[in-house]
Amino acid sequence: MKKKRKKSPINVSMILSLLMAVLLWLFVMTGKNPETSISYYNIEVELLNEDSLANKDLVISDKKDWTVNIDLKGHKNDFLYFKKENIRASVDLSGYQEGELKVPVKVELINSNSNLKVQDVEPREIVFNFDKIVSQEKPFNLNILGALDDGLSIGNIEKETKEIEVRGPRTIVNQVAEGIASVDVTGRTDDTLLKVQVELVDAKGKKVEGLKYSPETIDVKIPINMVKTLPIELITTGELPEEYVRMNAETDPLTIDVIGKKEDLTNLVKVSTKSVNINDIINNPDMKVELDLPVGVNLYDKDTSVSVKLVLEKLVESEFTFNKEDIKILNLGQNLSAEILEDEEIHVSMMVEETIAEDLNKEDISLSLNLAGLAAGEHELEIGLKNTLLIQNFKITPSILTVKIIEEVANEDL
Repeated sequence: MKKKRKKSPINVSMILSLLMAVLLWLFVMTGKNPETSISYYNIEVELLNEDSLANKDLVISDKKDWTVNIDLKGHKNDFLYFKKENIRASVDLSGYQEGELKVPVKVELINSNSNLKVQDVEPREIVFNFDKIVSQEKPFNLNILGALDDGLSIGNIEKETKEIEVRGPRTIVNQVAEGIASVDVTGRTDDTLLKVQVELVDAKGKKVEGLKYSPETIDVKIPINMVKTLPIELITTGELPEEYVRMNAETDPLTIDVIGKKEDLTNLVKVSTKSVNINDIINNPDMKVELDLPVGVNLYDKDTSVSVKLVLEKLVESEFTFNKEDIKILNLGQNLSAEILEDEEIHVSMMVEETIAEDLNKEDISLSLNLAGLAAGEHELEIGLKNTLLIQNFKITPSILTVKIIEEVANEDL
């Protein structure tokens, strides 16, 4: 009968030796291929599904070359054959609407068999301005540079269009205040037809770019007109009431600046008003009147108004009383004396302008009888009148006086 073999006791020394060998191997291998991390800078970010924005009339208003920095982690040996080009950073633009939005950055390691892992991405999100594509009408204005020679002026400029259609991202379109074009008129003397280039500018006059607009060029006609200063002739109708004397009538201003073509103004020497009734002026002092401008001639300043001023004097009656002592005897012959027989008062009345009546005195009037060539006897003579103010319309009551001329007898020596 065979004897059973006894199991060998576990060799503890062998197990410990094996464990020590494994630990030693791990230590050696870890020392030769340690774990580490490496940073890669300025990795360009690829925009995916950008066409989905266009389908919604959206655009990235602040588009530029976005980049990120990426930290990778792995063992040293895993980086031996790894290149920066194996990193792909991207953002998916599908599904977004208008506004300022954050889009996450996705990082992939391509064409690589390594066990590298993405440890960090900076930034992890990119802020995009998704702007709606809009069209708006903007005003078009012409910027005139330089100056014309004296006596010339620019007429009403004719523009092919008054508005510019601007299309592009809403935020940029909203910056546009107007479309402008500049024209230098220095030295120009005749009408000018130009094709000008349009530029878009903001409220401060700074050029706005990155937009489409139409039209890009505009035909502009700049008329060059002549400016002339002419006197105004007042045309009146009607008669003054009897109690008034017309002293002076004139317009305010006395002259007016007009504008027109050279051929229309060269021979024009004055501008007349449309006829105005004198009685209307009396009832409406400083009334406005219209000018009767020839065809093709206009006011240089359309806001200029013309009024008429009629300086009138009302006639009033002035009366002074004289007696016979106030009457001068003129041209009495030698050895003759004269005596006015009437003792009644003499009244002198006249119709004069109010302003003259205020300053008129009795001393301004001189009454006289002319006795030239008359002999002794009684004579009826018409009273003569002189005045310092050269008044011609007067009435003397009575107008005739009786004068007795007496011949004087010389005393003889006895």
